[in-house]
Amino acid sequence: MLGGELRQLSDDHSYVGEAVRDQRMTLDEAREHPYRNVITRVVGTQPHVEPDLVATDLGIGDTILLSTDGLHGPLDDAAIAAILAANGKDLDGAARALIDAANAAGGPDNIAVALARVV
Repeated sequence: MLGGELRQLSDDHSYVGEAVRDQRMTLDEAREHPYRNVITRVVGTQPHVEPDLVATDLGIGDTILLSTDGLHGPLDDAAIAAILAANGKDLDGAARALIDAANAAGGPDNIAVALARVV
């Protein structure tokens, strides 16, 4: 949450992520597409991988969420933002609540969550 708003800072390097960026598919279509788990960039398969670098302004209280598609597949942005907001300053509680909600929504994939807050 940056300035109280949930924003995706990195690109999803998958077939559907690229299709959404190229406007060949909507986000709703991507969530259910049979190729949503086909990744297009992987660490360890090539001798050199070009990392994505993102620069953004952060302010006191901003929260950074790193997660796998096991979280943002079953939960939409509104649900994730609501859980983060409901847990206030409790990052451990927020992480647990995010994982619990993703599991309750079907949890079809591994779910990993890391949260950090600017102080």
